[in-house]
Amino acid sequence: MSPRRAADPTRGGKPQLYCSTDCRTKAKQGFKKARHVSTIKTCALPGCEITFPARTAKRFCCVEHRALARNCCRCDAPIPGAPGTKTRYCRDCEADLRRARRLDPLVKAIEVSAQRLAKYGITAEQYEEMNRLQGGRCLICGQAERGTRRGIPKTLAVDHDHDTGEIRGLLCSKCNTAIGLLDDDPKRASAPSRIWLGQS
Repeated sequence: MSPRRAADPTRGGKPQLYCSTDCRTKAKQGFKKARHVSTIKTCALPGCEITFPARTAKRFCCVEHRALARNCCRCDAPIPGAPGTKTRYCRDCEADLRRARRLDPLVKAIEVSAQRLAKYGITAEQYEEMNRLQGGRCLICGQAERGTRRGIPKTLAVDHDHDTGEIRGLLCSKCNTAIGLLDDDPKRASAPSRIWLGQS
């Protein structure tokens, strides 16, 4: 290639940085290579020396190394597991969070409402209306629910006919258990009690 002449400043042209287009091309290629070499990253897993271009946003060379390098967000302990899992906590912290979530009254109320809707077909508003009509007391014994589960007071259980699915009312846990043990038989429930004195 023919060398390019330097522009004359008196003519208003810009001075040339390179003597020819060949030198300009070589200079730009060398600059790109130097920039590419200086932006190479190494795998973030300790002990791994695999390098890759820094143009990508990844920090690890493969999925297996990314899974091995994960740490818990709470205790900073390594998270064991298969590659591809997206959990952020170790097993102990995950169990603690689930336990705390179960003990949360608001979360518990939402879960119980969803279970009632799926099993009995009644919404939270319908349950609250039934509870209001019964005065918050059991339909059989007339007493409020006194049982607790994990320190949280229980709510009245929904009594229903197992054959037809008809909702009969709200019962405390004791009366609901008693009816279940009697197989929903009114004759057994209303039969007079007998003291064992050898009578048949």
